Amino acid sequence: MGRFDRVASGVGRAVVLLAAIGCGGGLGPQEELREDLERARQKWDASRPATYVYAIERLCFCLDEWRGPARITVVGVDPTERVYVDTGDPVPMQAEDAFPSVDGLFAIIEDALDKDAHSVEVIYDPSTGVPLEIRIDYIELAIDEELGFDVVEQPTGA
Repeated sequence: MGRFDRVASGVGRAVVLLAAIGCGGGLGPQEELREDLERARQKWDASRPATYVYAIERLCFCLDEWRGPARITVVGVDPTERVYVDTGDPVPMQAEDAFPSVDGLFAIIEDALDKDAHSVEVIYDPSTGVPLEIRIDYIELAIDEELGFDVVEQPTGA
């Protein structure tokens, strides 16, 4: 069983799947995904520590330095430090944007929806709203343009 399956509760998976396929008479898939995003952002805004540390792994067809996992220290909404989890080495400046803050993850999700990505799947933490897993496929038949993130360490106050 993959991490995506382990993290999601049955209800969480149902929300993601309904958002992905839509349901008759209600909102369309895009609108449901946007509502899920907004609810998660509100939870995060209500629970965000002033300073926090968390770790993410980027899933992409890219160099290791762009995948991580990396531990990010965030003050307010701005990352102040990024280091690789395995080595403690700093993330090179050219790869820093590959490891955003939690607010940056929300922006990536919103951007994918704005660009009408072929599929957007997200599992949010039910209490904090943190996007725990993100899978974006921008173009259905294109190869190597998929993007994903896994939160490997939940945000904790620093």
